[in-house]
Amino acid sequence: MKDCFDTKDMIIDTAIESLRTEGLKFSVDTVAAKLKISKKTIYKFFPDKESLAYAIYERYYGRASAAADEICRSENEAGITLRLLEIYRDASFMIRNEIFNKYKLNDCVYSYVIRLQNELWTKTVSKLAPSASPTDRTVLRVIIEGAFEKSLRYSAPPKLVTERLVKIL
Repeated sequence: MKDCFDTKDMIIDTAIESLRTEGLKFSVDTVAAKLKISKKTIYKFFPDKESLAYAIYERYYGRASAAADEICRSENEAGITLRLLEIYRDASFMIRNEIFNKYKLNDCVYSYVIRLQNELWTKTVSKLAPSASPTDRTVLRVIIEGAFEKSLRYSAPPKLVTERLVKIL
């Protein structure tokens, strides 16, 4: 039975990494090829795209949230803003509209992921701007997410964009 859980975990982890690195080129076929398993094996654990998507995002955001919590608890204030923004940037790239449109994922999956993204934002902004008003937090989110989105459009190195945002903040 352990092998089944290991295989399922490997599928989820490989799918996360593929989605992160390949974006729109990501497919179940590429995950199967990377793991040297059949596509049928993947569908044994995940009967459809939606169930795989839920598993991907549940694992991804669980890890991102835990990492943000650890950073927020850190005694060392140096680099907290950069590390939190790096986590949030990566999460922003994982929920691009074109990903959901390409894979025709349903509204329930999208709503679930947006809720997880909002929770991650709440953690991030609570550390970045603890005394900011709700309006200022919203404006800050627009600026940050806009910078991340434009970095993709103009092929600007995301790390460089994030470093510049930290200097501005």
